[in-house]
Amino acid sequence: MRLGFPFAFFGGSLRALSHRSLLCQMRFAHLTAFAARFKIEMKRFMETFHIRIRGYEAAHTDAGVALDPALLRKESFLVDYGYSQTVLLMRARRPPTAIIAGGIDMLPGILRALRERGLKVPYDVSLVAASDSDLAQLSEPPISVERWDYARMGQVAAKLALDAIAAAQTKNRAAKPKRVVVPAEFLPRASCAAPRAWH
Repeated sequence: MRLGFPFAFFGGSLRALSHRSLLCQMRFAHLTAFAARFKIEMKRFMETFHIRIRGYEAAHTDAGVALDPALLRKESFLVDYGYSQTVLLMRARRPPTAIIAGGIDMLPGILRALRERGLKVPYDVSLVAASDSDLAQLSEPPISVERWDYARMGQVAAKLALDAIAAAQTKNRAAKPKRVVVPAEFLPRASCAAPRAWH
């Protein structure tokens, strides 16, 4: 590997977009970070970002809905970015009917932006967060999430590291890097509903 050391990276697909609670949505906003924002030497290891973008595009195609590039925001995973982009999105002439938060830290910023504008989830906009958290569970309503099995991911990462160490000790440096995908799970909660005009 070009980095010179083993590493583990995780990221979810847009599995949530195929769930029945979101199929009726017409304008999905997706907040994420794209590989181009990272150092050039890391780009080849950021396949998950490309998968997210392709999944977002494919979901629109499958639903027969035109993709609005203005709804795809891909500069950061941080809470402040979630806040600022949600403010801009909901001020737009045609705001989104659903927001998919692609970063674990984004949810507090998104919720704050919606609250400041007096918008209610899911009546005004549906919301899906990345990774389960106390905030997602205790929000009113509870937030739908895409979550990962962290225990399984830890087991996989540890085994890959131990295998790499064993290979190095036997001077088996020709051993190829391994790629293991741990599936994500969409957990629907009450934060997803039909767009407001349909209520």
